[in-house]
Amino acid sequence: MIGKIIRDLPPSPHNNRNSEGAFIELNDGKILFVYSRYADGGCDDGAAADLYGMISDDNGDSFGEPFPVLKHGDISAENV
Repeated sequence: MIGKIIRDLPPSPHNNRNSEGAFIELNDGKILFVYSRYADGGCDDGAAADLYGMISDDNGDSFGEPFPVLKHGDISAENV
């Protein structure tokens, strides 16, 4: 539904910024949302960031808790 906030991802002391994301429908019909989650140490575009995901199993009406998809330290990169 356009204009309805489904899930708010506010910054916190260990998550300085949440940014760009994308949705994909999985083979089982669930929706995966993956977004950039900035870690300690900054929130500018070049700061350390990981990719986090959330799953919806109700066609996007709600999303579960965020989980790491790809962490910047796992691939020797500052920002993924």
